Amino acid sequence: MKRHGKALIASLETLGFNHIWTNTSGWPCYAHPGDPDQTEVTISPSIDEQGARRVLQRARKLAGAATVVDKRKGQQIKDRAAAARQRLQDSRDAREQLLQQRADTTAIAHAERLVTQREAELAAIERLMTQPAQGGNTHRGRGQARHRTGARPS
Repeated sequence: MKRHGKALIASLETLGFNHIWTNTSGWPCYAHPGDPDQTEVTISPSIDEQGARRVLQRARKLAGAATVVDKRKGQQIKDRAAAARQRLQDSRDAREQLLQQRADTTAIAHAERLVTQREAELAAIERLMTQPAQGGNTHRGRGQARHRTGARPS
């Protein structure tokens, strides 16, 4: 048996799998005592690294030891959006405060530029988040380049 198979068997035994039998091809079959369906996990003697990883991941799920990887951090996205909204609201509040204090026109113009700039940034981010992936319909396939001989049409 190759080293990936040996390492996989060792990992299965640490997860609590028991060897139940060897099939006619000589592949050992394992089952986890906590699995109600008693799903068999068979291991090829010539398993490669990628196959061993797949079998081990499936075995972890059967044993109930699978790690849940949350790749999308929804709460962080919500927190960033809330912070961006708060910054926009703060700049609007500063503008209103300047207007109430009857500040000079340059301070008001500066505050309005800041608000407009932030709104443009948020609109650009929103467009980037909602637009479809680029480059999907630009490929036209083979045979689109036209090679012409002779004079060019005028």
